[in-house]
Order: sequence, then C-alpha cells, then structure tokens
Amino acid sequence: MTLRQAQGQALRQARGSVEVRFEKPAGVSAAWAERAVAAALRAEKSSSSAVGVLLTSDRRIRALNKRFLKHDWATDVISFGMGKDELLGDIVVSVDTARRMAKELGISYKEEL
Repeated sequence: MTLRQAQGQALRQARGSVEVRFEKPAGVSAAWAERAVAAALRAEKSSSSAVGVLLTSDRRIRALNKRFLKHDWATDVISFGMGKDELLGDIVVSVDTARRMAKELGISYKEEL
C-alpha cells in the first residue's frame, strides 16, 4: 500500500473528523481551529468529511508549493483534496501570511485564519 493509499484509508475511516497540527505557534488552540474548520464544513453541508489542517510558516508552505505545485513562493493556503464528492483532504495554512493579510485587510488574525 502506498502512502497516499494509506492516508486515504485513514481519512475514510475518520469521516466527520478534523485534525489540527501545529508546526509553528499560531496563537490559537487546536480546539479553536477544529471548531472553525467544523463550522466551515457545516456551512458546506458536508455529510461526510475528514480534514487535516497544518498551521505552519511561510518557509514551510513555500517548500510545499515548490514540491507539489512547482512554484517557488509562499501562499496563504494550499489544499490537497482526496475525494471528489466528499470533503476529504488536507489544508496547509501559513500563519505568517495570515498575520500579514489580517493586518492588510484590517481584520483580526483569527478572522483571517
């Protein structure tokens, strides 16, 4: 079984779940981030979903962009979908970019996240 297949299997088994990981302090708790993602999933009226969220730095998201999307710059978010009809996959968020964007937009950091 490939890594991708194993990840897909794990996500299918965890339908309805949200997992949040931190590679960089984000100024929010995992519970807050999980509630925010769960609210977004409810807004999408998703009956089955499994989402992993990684809160990381500009440096890390730039490396992921370069590796998977073939561009060498940081973005605010990258998503990796694993299903067509369901909300399955991973979301990577740069907390560095979120902080800058919140300031630029005149909104709170949590609202931008």
